[in-house]
Amino acid sequence: MVILNSFPIITREIRTKIGYGASTYNFSFDFNGTRFPLESSSTEGSLNSNTNRAEVLKMEDPNGRWHPRSNNLNVDMMCVINAPRFLFGSKGVAAIKSTVGIGILWTAKDAGIRGVFPIGEIKSTDNGPIEIIGSVSFQPHTLRGILSLKTILYLKDAGDAVEDEKYLANRPGTILGTMDETRVIIDGKGSLFPIIETNSPGEPLWWVKCEWADATQDSFSDNFSIYLNRANKNYPSLNENDGLKKSPLLQEIIAGALQILITNVLSDTAACTDTINGQNLAPGSVSAVVNYFLHSLDIDANINDPQGMALQLRRSLFGRL
Repeated sequence: MVILNSFPIITREIRTKIGYGASTYNFSFDFNGTRFPLESSSTEGSLNSNTNRAEVLKMEDPNGRWHPRSNNLNVDMMCVINAPRFLFGSKGVAAIKSTVGIGILWTAKDAGIRGVFPIGEIKSTDNGPIEIIGSVSFQPHTLRGILSLKTILYLKDAGDAVEDEKYLANRPGTILGTMDETRVIIDGKGSLFPIIETNSPGEPLWWVKCEWADATQDSFSDNFSIYLNRANKNYPSLNENDGLKKSPLLQEIIAGALQILITNVLSDTAACTDTINGQNLAPGSVSAVVNYFLHSLDIDANINDPQGMALQLRRSLFGRL
């Protein structure tokens, strides 16, 4: 579909003339009052201000704590415009006396939400290079699937246009163009399990919730959780801020939770065979995750030998940690 605009918008030529340096992103989350970085790596495409290709990033928490269901997501971005003057005037996209805004247009289609965060502005009198830095924060249980982040320019203030600028955009809020796009995979292996903190006096240090109806179809991230109880006297012994690799107690909790998960799924006669064989499983389902663990950890799917499964599971899991 071809979209015809009644006013000039950002083109490849204009991106080149203004010396646009494509957006770079850093991700983090807050845990127990401390901000922790998330690692990101490109999975496909290339981030290029002169193309329409979108970079696709996959996030991972090296300590295995982050999960979109129970943790927030902080997004920090930076981009550069070396010669902003070429945005203005009759050969640009906005009148000389106008103000151009810069924003992050974000869309989480799977979650059915979208929005715009203004992060800066440019005037024709600004000398380059201009470095634009912005931040966006998403609350827990807000995102899933793919998060699209587009850096856009829009008309913030129309100003007074001279005669040869009358055909330029003149309505504040008008999007003048997309500079680049980055897509972030939210549902992935950022965390081994969804971990939720609770404050429940009199309750044990940890427990799990298994809430699926059909393990082969129901989402793992929405139906399985580990709960850690901050009110329990042994909670400080978890040393969560040091990460999974440095917390033997947290490692044991993960191993115990994984054994409960596997046992519950394989005890279901209707789901057992398909789970083991990896057949008829919805992507991201409880059974799909169990199938992954069975094969990646080389666990014998024998629920009649819980002692053997516990030993085998810990040897493989702790060996990898």
